[in-house]
Amino acid sequence: MSRTAKAYTISSILLFLIASGGFIPIKVIKVATTDGVVRFARMVHDGDTIVLSHINSIYDAKVEEVLRVEGLSLRLADVKTDSYGVKEYYGITEGIKLQSWREIRLYNSGARHFTLTVNGKRLHIEKFVDSLLVIRLQKLYLYSMFVCYFF
Repeated sequence: MSRTAKAYTISSILLFLIASGGFIPIKVIKVATTDGVVRFARMVHDGDTIVLSHINSIYDAKVEEVLRVEGLSLRLADVKTDSYGVKEYYGITEGIKLQSWREIRLYNSGARHFTLTVNGKRLHIEKFVDSLLVIRLQKLYLYSMFVCYFF
């Protein structure tokens, strides 16, 4: 592609983004490794469901942490497990307490079988086994995603 054609294409895309609301912020959930590389990013809205599943390291029991998107926070909506010990560990034997996070850091141990789903769609975090992952809500602009992709 010639320089002129590339410049024309980029200019056309930028004009389209501006005209179509490219400067309107969107909310995304990002999963990054500690080297700062974003491994996954998905657009989310308030009320969307994020499920972090794993095997609890103390009680060796399956746990599903159900989180809801509220603003730029992930609110604990439910913890699904058959283990009373896990419920004690989470302090939820009497019900779910209000807890929320903007960022979750976890060591993705292969032995604990971590999975992450966003609105029922699984993000394949098992590719990054035995590494620290950072899960974070953030606002981005459509144009910034374009600029990062092309430049």
